[in-house]
Amino acid sequence: MRTSERAMASIKEMPAKERSFSERFRLTGKAWAAAKREADLLEEMKGPRLEQLKTALLAKLTAAGETKVPESRLEREIKASKEWETYIQGLCFAQEKANDAWVERRAVELEHSEMVDFNANARHERRM
Repeated sequence: MRTSERAMASIKEMPAKERSFSERFRLTGKAWAAAKREADLLEEMKGPRLEQLKTALLAKLTAAGETKVPESRLEREIKASKEWETYIQGLCFAQEKANDAWVERRAVELEHSEMVDFNANARHERRM
């Protein structure tokens, strides 16, 4: 093992509370952006996914001999399916994850503001 590898092995991750506010904000912001991207992607793909499922169901019904299937029936059957329920649950969980990440990011902002206010108050008291 080389010296640099031994040195890297001994370096431990800095505890979250000891990181600077800018680093904590960067990390929580990055986590929020990733969670939001996932939730937004699921939301944007909701329409195309519904159309894919309707097309598959229409092909299945057509193969079974049904020639005229109203669009409303396809949509109703898809939205009543377990697969659609699972998709919507995944979407909700992704939105919850994004919201939780936003709250974490906002908590770092507020903690910084509280520290700045506390320091300003302490300086003001020292001047008195």
